[in-house]
Amino acid sequence: MLRKLSKTFGLVWCALLLCLLLAPAGWAQSFNGTITGSVMDQSGAVVPNAELTLISVGTHVVSKGTSGPEGLFRFPNLVIGAYDLTAAAQGFRDYVQRGITVDINQTVTANVRLELGTATQTIEVNANASPLNFESGEMKST
Repeated sequence: MLRKLSKTFGLVWCALLLCLLLAPAGWAQSFNGTITGSVMDQSGAVVPNAELTLISVGTHVVSKGTSGPEGLFRFPNLVIGAYDLTAAAQGFRDYVQRGITVDINQTVTANVRLELGTATQTIEVNANASPLNFESGEMKST
């Protein structure tokens, strides 16, 4: 009887230890996505300090940001859904990309190419962003 109780106690400890070790892996799962990209001009030169606005189509939540010195931008921790991205920089036409779809734990690349012109002119792109993940070699399928 004592041996059976000892064996049961050992199994409970092993199960508890396994749960404690695997818990951080479950916490690391993300249910949000990211939109990242770069802002360039027609020649491929980076455009720093471009003003970017991201609007959720479903909730109308607005996120704002600017491109960094290398022309890169990132909107992390986004709820899944569709987004519209606008970009503006002095001396360039405004840029609009509609219908960028973000799925669970997905990084979407949406590169912006600004054209010279006045701010009253707008470039509108109605295609979805690239589903390719340029940040890691991870392959995903839907």
